[in-house]
Amino acid sequence: MFCSITFYDILLLQLQLFSWMQENNKLDALSYSHYIRFMASHNLDAAKMLQLYHSIQNQSAKINVLVCNSVLSCLIKKAKFNSALNLFQQMKLDGLLPDLVTYTTVMSFLVLQHTFLKFVKISCLLVFVQLHTLLFCL
Repeated sequence: MFCSITFYDILLLQLQLFSWMQENNKLDALSYSHYIRFMASHNLDAAKMLQLYHSIQNQSAKINVLVCNSVLSCLIKKAKFNSALNLFQQMKLDGLLPDLVTYTTVMSFLVLQHTFLKFVKISCLLVFVQLHTLLFCL
């Protein structure tokens, strides 16, 4: 007997697993990051993704760089540039320590949005982060 599993079945299982993990307090930053990326690649709309991000109760997971990078990347893919920039600024206020991926992601949507002055500011920050990394990794 042949059992056929459809893409819809896999998506439904993913949703059920995530819901179970959420209900049983089994989520960590990596779980959120993977789930956000998975759902974004399967047409989760930006509003639902932001709702999911804002529902994260664990503050360390909420400002985890992997989670933040996933959310920002998804917003950019959905062409929600202003939302991405506003969220990035809020994430920094909440305690996010951006990494090179974060700054590269931010620069990509600034370039896409054609905001050159903001791009220059972020580029300077990126150069600072790279110098800081080089100096303290020696």
